[in-house]
Amino acid sequence: MKVIYMMDGLEKFVKNNREQFDAAIPKGDIWAGIEEALQNEKNAKVVPLQTSSKPKVSIRYLKIAAVALALITVGGVLGSYLTVQWQQQSAMSLGDISPEYAELEDFYVQQINYNIKKLENTAYQQEVLADLADLDANFKELQQELGTSQGVDKEDLIHLMIENYNTKIEILERVLNELQEEAMFESENKSMEL
Repeated sequence: MKVIYMMDGLEKFVKNNREQFDAAIPKGDIWAGIEEALQNEKNAKVVPLQTSSKPKVSIRYLKIAAVALALITVGGVLGSYLTVQWQQQSAMSLGDISPEYAELEDFYVQQINYNIKKLENTAYQQEVLADLADLDANFKELQQELGTSQGVDKEDLIHLMIENYNTKIEILERVLNELQEEAMFESENKSMEL
């Protein structure tokens, strides 16, 4: 209501004083003054406003930071690579200790490979290979420890490595015996059916 009343009052004022509005004509030189002010603004030096009070970071400092970050990254990657290389070089097999252990290791490897070949295309192949992969991972850890250990610890590690080989052979032989028993059971059942 107040707004309508104010607009009505403004309208009345404009209607009542219309002649005075129409009578006041701007002078002709007013446009010349506006043009002159615009020309002066164009020629004036523009000073940018500072939006923050923080000092600007120099491009030089940004380059230094980028180089530092690159060096840290390269150092990390190189360090990881050298660590892996060192671990691979420090790994030691039984054959590296003595010729007798080398013969023993060859015997175990041949037995394991022979039994794995017998398991090919059987129902247990994937499960047994997964178990052997776990034992292989354990064996690699033992090789790493053997390469870095000294003295009495080596004898214990050698014993654990031999046990690892024996465990692999036992698993393979147990599964092969089970397969053989299943085959015999099936052949007995077939002969009884006839």
